[in-house]
Amino acid sequence: MTERSVLDFDTLVAVARAQIPGYCPEWTDHNPSDPGITLVELAASFVEMLLYQAEQVTDGTRLAFLRLIEGPARELLDGEDLDHALDDAVRRLREVYRAVTPDDFALLVREQWPTTGAAQALGADARVARIHVLPERDLGRDDKAGPAPGHVSVVVVPPGGGRRLAPPLALLAGLHAFLDQRRLLTVRTHVVGPSYVRLGLTAKIYADDDVDEPVLDARVRAALAEFFAPLAWPFGRPAFTSDVLARLDAIPGVDFVEDLALACDDPTRLVHDGPDVIAVRLAADELLDLDPALVHLTVYARAGGTWIPYSP
Repeated sequence: MTERSVLDFDTLVAVARAQIPGYCPEWTDHNPSDPGITLVELAASFVEMLLYQAEQVTDGTRLAFLRLIEGPARELLDGEDLDHALDDAVRRLREVYRAVTPDDFALLVREQWPTTGAAQALGADARVARIHVLPERDLGRDDKAGPAPGHVSVVVVPPGGGRRLAPPLALLAGLHAFLDQRRLLTVRTHVVGPSYVRLGLTAKIYADDDVDEPVLDARVRAALAEFFAPLAWPFGRPAFTSDVLARLDAIPGVDFVEDLALACDDPTRLVHDGPDVIAVRLAADELLDLDPALVHLTVYARAGGTWIPYSP
């Protein structure tokens, strides 16, 4: 039999009353005549009844519940604690094995894949830093943008700090075999790496008075590389000039920014507002690849009443 709860009515009311200043500082009347305290006491009485009822569950009933989970032949081993046995049984019951929802696929890759023999055999090549699951998509075919009922595509990105991070083929094959054993019978799974859209950028950067221009130029380039990194940029999110401008304005040493423009190889991805490009579109499985060769920055320093461009 479990120990009886020490949370009786008086204790529950005292605990609740002690929480009031943190949640509602303006509530200062904690006397029994206060209507709020009356509600606290009412709630405490209901909680006390629930605790009493829960404590009437006998060890025999709890053992029957354990057998309901693990089978009618389940018996406690010598020295085995019933509480621990129940906790372990419920934990195992909650473990995800079958991939049904997109969250199931992500959870299996994130938590169970690293424990498999196939993953351990791959060593460092088995690591996955990002997982993006796309239901009703077949990214293995040419027309990957169209709907594909009965298909699920899992996009994985390996760890790393460079551009165009791509998972090893052995990882893709291992993950596909792992998920194929756990999919529903009517579902086809596809495990792929991300697609990248090459991005270019031009901008005029005006420096604060106390900033060295070469240092600011390097700082801005590093901040942009981090901003568009494969492990940071959300899958499928368009690159808006307003977001980039906000990031540039937040860099220490930047006074203001002018003539910011984005570019990419595919002009159909560009979103215009009149003559200005305001965004670059991405598909759901795509990330951005900021090409340093296409980043053209001009840093200006104030000299008297004029701005002088920095030339490295």
